[in-house]
Amino acid sequence: MATYSKQLLSTSPSGRPINITATGTNVQEVHTTPSSSGSLDEVWLYATNPTTSDVMFSLLYGGSGFNNDILFEGVIEAYAGSVLICPGLIAKGDGASGFPIYGNVSIPSGVNVFGYVNRIS
Repeated sequence: MATYSKQLLSTSPSGRPINITATGTNVQEVHTTPSSSGSLDEVWLYATNPTTSDVMFSLLYGGSGFNNDILFEGVIEAYAGSVLICPGLIAKGDGASGFPIYGNVSIPSGVNVFGYVNRIS
């Protein structure tokens, strides 16, 4: 029988929002699943923009390749709150390494990402 547990994002063990500062071709880790292939993470992510400028935001799912790994790419408008950017998609490690999720912005410090995972094992 499967066991479900709600988990904080790996890069925010306190549950605080993750301020995305990576620009250009750089990426910033948002969450990485455990390396074990015996569990799944159902990932729920939201973005906010507390600044006065619209910010282009990219969410890379599974790697850092801008050509193949982009799950979400769009503008997070100024003063936007709680924009759903990952609606419960499943991710899991391959037994050797975890499944990474990264963020990238057009303006440093313009977007905060927060969320949780439902770990299924």
